[in-house]
Amino acid sequence: MPIVHLSGWYDPYARTAMENYVGLSRVKRSRMQLILGPWTHGNRSLSHAGEVEFGPAAPVDGNLAEDFFELRRRWFDRWLKGLANGVDEEPPVRVFVMGGGSGRRNRDGRLEHGGRWRSAAEWPLPQTRWTRLYLHADRSLAAEAAAGSGAVDYAFDPHDPAPTVGGAISSGEPVMHAGAFDQSATAPRSDVLVFGTPPLDHELEVTGPVTVRLWIASDALDTDFTAKLIDVYPPARISRSALR
Repeated sequence: MPIVHLSGWYDPYARTAMENYVGLSRVKRSRMQLILGPWTHGNRSLSHAGEVEFGPAAPVDGNLAEDFFELRRRWFDRWLKGLANGVDEEPPVRVFVMGGGSGRRNRDGRLEHGGRWRSAAEWPLPQTRWTRLYLHADRSLAAEAAAGSGAVDYAFDPHDPAPTVGGAISSGEPVMHAGAFDQSATAPRSDVLVFGTPPLDHELEVTGPVTVRLWIASDALDTDFTAKLIDVYPPARISRSALR
């Protein structure tokens, strides 16, 4: 049974799509595709997500197909009707790599982050270089492990939980909004720990799964930890008034 695994980076099912594709690739012989765009749940025809604009290449419409219905129709025509429409010649993996935009804000106030589609024969991408980064007690994030032991701590108040700002969520509006949003408002909170690398001296692409391993101790009966990998983006500080 040929399968398309399609999701968006800001869709809570992106991880499901990736893991299903990887898991089934080990046992299946029939055709499969993995498509990941910069979308929130169900919004495959939009070029933006939250406060960020990814440009005209982002939607399904006009890029991967005429529209989402045509994308699905071509797949079914090929595998249910046997039509030779070229679907089986398309790359197995197509992912939208975000970044490369101007960093300015457009007329709608969204950050022009840009992006492009990348094709590959497998997932994770064949040229992936797995990299370990270590959390340090001085709040740094480095490729080298700490020489000695260290610890950081914080107090969690269930009456004032750290808010969720954007991300891969769905069905949360109007309380929560999916997509890319400025995370700096939560950074100063006493129950949020921020670890950072020095400013990058070259362009860096991060495309693929991210895993966090924590060594923790807690005096709470039940504790949840959430980790985010965030780029510090100075151009985002451009004010709207500068564009008027």
